[in-house]
Amino acid sequence: MKIANDYAQNYMEKYNNDRRELENREIKSLEIIEGFPIPVGGRILDIGCGDGLFLQAVADRCGGRLDYYGGEYSEYQREKAGRRRNFKISHLDLEDGIDFTDEIFDFVYSGEVIEHLYNPDIMLKEVGRILKPGGGFVITTPNMNSWISRILFILGLQPLNYECSTVSSTYGYAWLKWAKKQDWPVGHVRLFNRHSLSDMLRANGFEIMQVQGAVFEFMPRPLRWFDRFFAYFPSLASGIVILAKKI
Repeated sequence: MKIANDYAQNYMEKYNNDRRELENREIKSLEIIEGFPIPVGGRILDIGCGDGLFLQAVADRCGGRLDYYGGEYSEYQREKAGRRRNFKISHLDLEDGIDFTDEIFDFVYSGEVIEHLYNPDIMLKEVGRILKPGGGFVITTPNMNSWISRILFILGLQPLNYECSTVSSTYGYAWLKWAKKQDWPVGHVRLFNRHSLSDMLRANGFEIMQVQGAVFEFMPRPLRWFDRFFAYFPSLASGIVILAKKI
């Protein structure tokens, strides 16, 4: 099966992400990483590092005491990440595995990646393999059971983050199409709720340490207060942020 590159140059330029700031899920992940006991000289890997913005933020906070690695499928994004600090950025195809030796990393981060994979179990198994015992893993993903998706489902409309087309992400929204700020699909293949993702992590040798909710930055302005409120309840939040530890 040919893998679609939803993050090639023609897609990423639509985001105008050279000027983007960290999103809520990334800020929460950064705080978790800062508070995790990574030893001096420890290695941290950003799976699906994109243009390296998050890895740069971690390096700004944690400084030279850590060794920073990034893995990315998109050549366009790898080139952008490589123009930042002296990060070690490598090609990464998560459907085939992760090309690092066993138990080499002290911490792994993966933001908004797992929902794009045909075989997410491979990624979780590989993260467990390359992490040292006791190593930390932060993973974020959209919440299949978010408060807004539950309402849309009841109304007979396409739930948020479900993509039925590779052409447009507005299909299925009927009279709510006007509210969609983004009309191109981003390649979501699978969606998770807090329980399904937690179950998969446990099945792959992880202990769940913390679960947080996160807001959705593209939420229409009139609904943003509700989204911030439901972020306090991970089962209903727009996004899920999980800290797990390798047993």
